[in-house]
Amino acid sequence: MIKDIPIASLAFFASFLSVLLAGPKVIAFMHRLKYGQTINSYLEESHKAKQGTPTMGGILFLIGVAVSLIVSIVCVPAVRATGMLDILVLALVFVLHMAIGFTDDYLSIKRGKNLGLKAREKLVAQIVIAFSFAFYIFANSPADGPREMMIGPDHVLRMPQMLYAFLVGILMISMSNFTNLTDGLDGLASGLGLLVVTGLAAYASYMHPEVALFGWALAGSLVGFLVYNGNPAKIFMGDTGSLALGSTFTAMAILARSELVFLAFSLVFIAEGLSVVLQVASFKTTGKRIFLMSPLHHHFEKLGWTESRIVLRFWIAGIISLWLGMLLEQRF
Repeated sequence: MIKDIPIASLAFFASFLSVLLAGPKVIAFMHRLKYGQTINSYLEESHKAKQGTPTMGGILFLIGVAVSLIVSIVCVPAVRATGMLDILVLALVFVLHMAIGFTDDYLSIKRGKNLGLKAREKLVAQIVIAFSFAFYIFANSPADGPREMMIGPDHVLRMPQMLYAFLVGILMISMSNFTNLTDGLDGLASGLGLLVVTGLAAYASYMHPEVALFGWALAGSLVGFLVYNGNPAKIFMGDTGSLALGSTFTAMAILARSELVFLAFSLVFIAEGLSVVLQVASFKTTGKRIFLMSPLHHHFEKLGWTESRIVLRFWIAGIISLWLGMLLEQRF
């Protein structure tokens, strides 16, 4: 069975070691190409020293996940025997969002300013992918009857399938952007992402082992990436990585029927995203700001917190969110 610990370990460590070994070469390559991050002029003075740090580090996620899945498929007959449609769907969501982020990062670098794809261009691409995935879920649901969302092992929430498909699309778009907004401090998004994907992979291992396999592969990539992304970061994931994380987490949660658990796991990402939504809404309607700066991690920077302190506190909040999700799903 794919859910066996040896297979999960193979997927995790194959990915981790791939990223660990590829990291220095990718960082050196980005330096040679001068693919460095352009720092927003509105950020704290401490961020100015990061100007030119290589970006597009999300490429390392792709390397790790690809190597891990190939090794698992080649070495473990059980993976090939169970069918790999869910893995293929996850890979498509992952790669297509990574392509959007890569294009955005590339244009920002070439223009020499933190301005890549226009917001509407990026949003249109996200809508197409998200609602294509939602259509796939709708097309593979029972022909009649409501869609059921699991709430713990013994309870379900029922809703019309069309409504569910619409919410799936909205959730994927939202979480893709929320993880993107969270990626503003060294190790912040990658550490929080590791907590979310670990929770999802553990949940999926019970009934959806193919989803779990992809999750362990992505978890290994995130651990390897943290070696180079921790403060002071040698490379940033960029939109190449951050847009792909939230969308892939969403796809995993939908395929594994763990929607509400996923929302609990992702509370810190959600808080970061909503802080921007609330800030913009408040300023446009009242002319006043709720936070000193958004996303939320920049508010704490303005209060004088150090970057390491903010990241650690947010990681702690992420761990608490993970446990809340575990409590919600009583099988843990």
